[in-house]
Amino acid sequence: MTGVLYVYALAETSEAALPARRGHRGAPLRHLSRDGVTAVFSRHRRIELPPEERYLWRHETITEALMADRAVLPVRFGTTVADEAALAAMLTDRAAEFRSLLELVRGRVEIGVRALWTPPADAPADEGAAPPDEAEAGGPGRAYLLGALRATHAGAHLADTLHASLAEHAVGARRRARATPRLLLSGAYLVERDGVDAFLAAADDAARAHPGIELLCTGPWPPHSFATGAPEGS
Repeated sequence: MTGVLYVYALAETSEAALPARRGHRGAPLRHLSRDGVTAVFSRHRRIELPPEERYLWRHETITEALMADRAVLPVRFGTTVADEAALAAMLTDRAAEFRSLLELVRGRVEIGVRALWTPPADAPADEGAAPPDEAEAGGPGRAYLLGALRATHAGAHLADTLHASLAEHAVGARRRARATPRLLLSGAYLVERDGVDAFLAAADDAARAHPGIELLCTGPWPPHSFATGAPEGS
């Protein structure tokens, strides 16, 4: 049968059976292993999936089911490979890299954290907005720029403090660039499975220590942010 392989995840090779689930469009799950690394996939004549909730959730639930009894590297939604020969070649060529990543995530999960705050009252509502025309020394323009600078410095310091305190309770930490003035911190933390409660308690402590922020934790998830190097959609 000619077609294409849709890849859900890479996992450490295990004697455990694949999850009793179906892949996209009801296709059975299959696996192919090389050098201690297993790719889990389904075979299709052709497949192009929009990033709709039902497809995203099917992809995610298969990855989560695999995590129940083996280390897993999530693969980006929409990843396809031409055939088994191409998949086997990729696994063989990058086996050492994948095994190293699997060792990193074994027995661990990802917790997502978003911290929201209200910038200081004298800061501009939109840090990206242009200042007023009156930028002469001592005028409103100068006050505008000083307010923006204070907000930027205060936000950066608080984000660094929060990230450092949370990272102390994780074995790996990643943070994303600040997207909006309200979004102080967006981070991902790799946590031991039996350390999730301790991490969440630390997040609660951080929120209490900084009453001006709202801290939101999500997960535990498969370690998407720590699967750097896993194949991406073709």
